[in-house]
Amino acid sequence: NKEANSLSLCFCINRSVCTYLPNRVAHIMQQRRRIQHHPPPHITHKNTRRRRILDLLSHIPTFIFRFLRLLVFVVVLLPAFCVFAWHYVVCDRVAVYYGDHCSCGNKRTNGGNISQYDATTVKLCRICKPPIFSRRYLDIYGTNTPLKTNRLDNMNTTAKPVVVFLTGGAWIIGYRMWGTLLGRALVPFGILVVVPDYRNFPRVNVDGMVQDVDMSIQWVMDNVEEFGGDANRVVLVGQSAGAHLGGVVVARKVLDWLRRKRRVPKSSLPPLKSTYQPQQLCGFISTSSPHNLVTMREVFHRHGLSANVQKS
Repeated sequence: NKEANSLSLCFCINRSVCTYLPNRVAHIMQQRRRIQHHPPPHITHKNTRRRRILDLLSHIPTFIFRFLRLLVFVVVLLPAFCVFAWHYVVCDRVAVYYGDHCSCGNKRTNGGNISQYDATTVKLCRICKPPIFSRRYLDIYGTNTPLKTNRLDNMNTTAKPVVVFLTGGAWIIGYRMWGTLLGRALVPFGILVVVPDYRNFPRVNVDGMVQDVDMSIQWVMDNVEEFGGDANRVVLVGQSAGAHLGGVVVARKVLDWLRRKRRVPKSSLPPLKSTYQPQQLCGFISTSSPHNLVTMREVFHRHGLSANVQKS
């Protein structure tokens, strides 16, 4: 009986231990998981601050390496940048304001030469200077360069063909100065190169950039003959973000023309304010243009382009 009682006691102890330990271990593991997902406020604050500090310190070597790499890149290309800037200053270039407002705030039409108001306002606006810090300027290259005639060219005209070049810059850093190399390459062949500037993000969204580009093309159609260009031979060229904006302008002008002809249904998208016809453009050349922006959204984001730019 004593042996049976001792065996039964040992069996009960072993059974209780074997039942208690797994349940206890499972309870402890469950509490740890709960703390990891829902930690107390004091633990969360300390861990978050420590994690941020460690994460920042871990990125310091990468930042130093990339900064040194950028510094070497700038030093190597500095001579070319100096030549580029010097050519932009001394080349055959004229800067013209194509906006519709002068510095006094009055609205102007026809490339900024004629006012819509009375005679007194017209006299004031003719002597009023355009806004200095406006982005609605364009550079005209080749106004003083003589036209080279071709023996095979049967056109008896002294007007030059015109290339309107829209610079890129990821919709953020676009500037008309980036087109000076194209002007340097085409002006010796008797081509008038017009490089309009446009406002960038975050000052405006893509619709504002499209309005600026469309306004600059209207100015070219109305005033380029005064600078030796032929308004009947205008080609639009765009690179990167400039190609995207140029494509949007051309597409919307074609849609506006089709709506006026009642060949397509009306849309909620308002028509552009310009009056030139899409047939007046002799062509549109797009280089390195992002066309499918929806598919390329993740690629742009990985390369550092903000999602707010893409949403605009």
